[in-house]
Amino acid sequence: MMDHEEKLLSLLLGQDLVAAVEAELCQISPDFRELRDRYSAAAEGLRHEPGDREAAERYLSAVYRRSAACLCFAGALGLRMNYEHFQNPLAPNCTWEQVESEDFLGTRQVYDLPACRAARAEMDAYQEKLSLVDDQKRFDAVTEYWTALEVYGMKVAHYRGYLLGNQLLYACVPGYCPDPVLTMRYTRMFEKNWAR
Repeated sequence: MMDHEEKLLSLLLGQDLVAAVEAELCQISPDFRELRDRYSAAAEGLRHEPGDREAAERYLSAVYRRSAACLCFAGALGLRMNYEHFQNPLAPNCTWEQVESEDFLGTRQVYDLPACRAARAEMDAYQEKLSLVDDQKRFDAVTEYWTALEVYGMKVAHYRGYLLGNQLLYACVPGYCPDPVLTMRYTRMFEKNWAR
């Protein structure tokens, strides 16, 4: 049982989630592919730089943990939006023009999550140690990557969380049925605004 729980947590909170969102972003955005490639090169450079390799690994791990926490949070909000729409179809949702993405993605709250704060503290501690120009360039490539992963990835995760709700809620909420009109509206919005 513990093995299944660990697999589920890895899928929802770990590198599996980051990898899935990263793969989707690479499909819909050539710019993100470039950022990911620069990140990969920078991460390799940090890992092989003389000095504290363990600190570099902790830093890169913190980048993933922070991103995974943000993506999980956004996905859960997408699932919650689906459930709340089922309970009250007239409540505002992300497809309404007057609803800001900051509100439905929870970008004001996500960075207060304990996992985000802990990861950010590790990231900041590592950055303070950087002094060489090459290290700063690598750090900048990593920063551009995780910023894009969180900004655009949270939108992907929210959308995928909402779509997951169409199946998951059907299986565990008596009387639930997906709203095909809202799903169509959200899909159009997603494709128009975020899938480039």
